[in-house]
Amino acid sequence: MKSYAKAILYIYPGIEAVAKQIDDIVMRKALASFSDSTSCLVQAERIVENIRQKERLLELKEIVKSALSRFTEEELRCFEYKYFKRKPKSYYRDLDVTGRKYFRLQNRLLDRFCEILKRKGLTEEEFEREYMSMGFVKELVRRIERSEERAREAIRERSNAEKPRAREKDRPDNGRSAAERKKKDPA
Repeated sequence: MKSYAKAILYIYPGIEAVAKQIDDIVMRKALASFSDSTSCLVQAERIVENIRQKERLLELKEIVKSALSRFTEEELRCFEYKYFKRKPKSYYRDLDVTGRKYFRLQNRLLDRFCEILKRKGLTEEEFEREYMSMGFVKELVRRIERSEERAREAIRERSNAEKPRAREKDRPDNGRSAAERKKKDPA
């Protein structure tokens, strides 16, 4: 599944803000350690884990930045529209986001992005090991997977609804009931 790559793309624009929040958390934990009744070792381990999370996120930012540098400006506009949403609507005015062409392009871009991540050593397994322990990442991946499942269900429903029903005249028995066939075709 590509949900890990989607999560990375959604996270990417906010990594700096999250890193700043982690700095604030570390500072608050350090200042509150005086009144905390847990052992110093436990408090220090929590602070160190927060610092590691920040470092991993900043490493992720660099990996993504490097991966995105391999895309054209038009391809980056597609990423911007779908995942980053940092630009005003006027930026996307001439971007055709309706129809199959756009969605196929998004899928191709995401596949390419996944391949680049793999070449940089960031596989889905690595992502799970390094980032899924972060609550906001786990929640984002869960939401993406739920959204993908709903999309698959909608496609199945549309597909089932669009299946042509055998028209009466197209049936080999020309639409006659079993009783009518017996009357006309005594076998």
